[in-house]
Amino acid sequence: MGLLWIGGGAYLLHQTWRLHQIARMADELDALTGEGEAATEDIDEDRPRNLWIGFGGALIFLTGCALTAASWLAAPLAFLVCVHQTLYVWRQMRRSRRAETGEAAAQEAVAAATRNATLLAFLVAALTIYLAASGAYG
Repeated sequence: MGLLWIGGGAYLLHQTWRLHQIARMADELDALTGEGEAATEDIDEDRPRNLWIGFGGALIFLTGCALTAASWLAAPLAFLVCVHQTLYVWRQMRRSRRAETGEAAAQEAVAAATRNATLLAFLVAALTIYLAASGAYG
C-alpha cells in the first residue's frame, strides 16, 4: 500500500506543478497581449484549489514513505490525510452549494474519484492505526 501511495502522491505533486506552470505561462501571455485579468479569471480561481491538492499530494507521498518504511509516523500521517481529504470534500460541497449557476455547481461538485479516494484514505488510516496500536510499526 505504501508504494501505491508514494506513486499517487508523486502523481498529484507532478500534476500540481504542471498546473502551476500553466498558470504562470498564462500570466506571462496575458502580460504580453495586454488582456489583463479577464483571461486569467478561471486560472486564478483554481490556484487555491491546486495548492490544496498539492499539499494533499505531499501528505500522501510522505504517508506512503512511512508505510513502506513501517514507521510509527505512518499512523499520524494517515490521520492527517483523512482530515485533509474530509476538509477538501467539505470545501467543494460548500462551493458547489454556493455556486450561482448550475454549470458552476457541477464544476465545483465533488467528483466520484474524490469520494473514492476519501473512502480509501479512511480505510488505509484505520488499518495503519490498528497496525501501529498492535505494535507492528517500530
